[in-house]
Amino acid sequence: VDNGSADYSGFFDYEAPFAHRWTGLHLHSVVKEVPSNGTAVFDIGGRHVVVRLPAEGHGSRGLLFADPCIVSRDVTCPMAERFRTFDRLVDVVNTLVGSDEIDYWGIVGDNFYESTSPIGQIFFSRISLRAKAKPFLSVPGNHDFWISGNPPGKPSDQFGNGFMQYYGQDTEASLHHGGATPFNFSASPDEHRIPHLENFVFSHQIGDVGFFGYSGAHRWSELKPFTEKFCRWVNSTNTIRTVVVLGHWQRDDGGCVDTSAPNVWSAIRQQHE
Repeated sequence: VDNGSADYSGFFDYEAPFAHRWTGLHLHSVVKEVPSNGTAVFDIGGRHVVVRLPAEGHGSRGLLFADPCIVSRDVTCPMAERFRTFDRLVDVVNTLVGSDEIDYWGIVGDNFYESTSPIGQIFFSRISLRAKAKPFLSVPGNHDFWISGNPPGKPSDQFGNGFMQYYGQDTEASLHHGGATPFNFSASPDEHRIPHLENFVFSHQIGDVGFFGYSGAHRWSELKPFTEKFCRWVNSTNTIRTVVVLGHWQRDDGGCVDTSAPNVWSAIRQQHE
């Protein structure tokens, strides 16, 4: 993600301005293969980027956190200064994720409590390239849709559009549009609509861990086919020893009707058995 002025010499398959929200930013996206030895080297805009992945079925370790509030702008962060949240979180990520001890990391919703533009830019500007080269996972929280934390929201809310492009994940949406675009932009936030569920659902394997990420702002009736697909995939392999369900809501409230993380985890366990 940048302001669109950089030349990447055709490295990316998709390059376009953000749709609907945060439109001054540009998204650049591509899917690349990592060799069986687990290491790939890419030249991206003149920067030497080394990507390392644990072998399939081998142990992996990660760092996950949620609800980082580092500056009082779109909401008040009462503890940001007292606990020096910004500086300490940067140090934690650079030290741990930038080491050989961590294979992946992620933010599990309410990413910096941002609405009008990505506060995350401040954070990522301080993150080392070594840490940024690790797989990054993210799912939306209620404040990523509506800054107040509850629907219907207000006209200036991002309704998840800024989130899904800035923290772009390799989601189900990219499989449904012929590869022309990584997301489905058909739901307009100007009508107080949130993006379609497929923009937030992903299934990945890193080492011996299988991940299922999703949005708790959508209904179980929409999500169930994706969880069934995920379980069929997990049951088809013997290299996944741990399943991690990434959802933000701990209970059904704040725009979540029936897809809180405990509910979805229970359903997936039943489908997997």
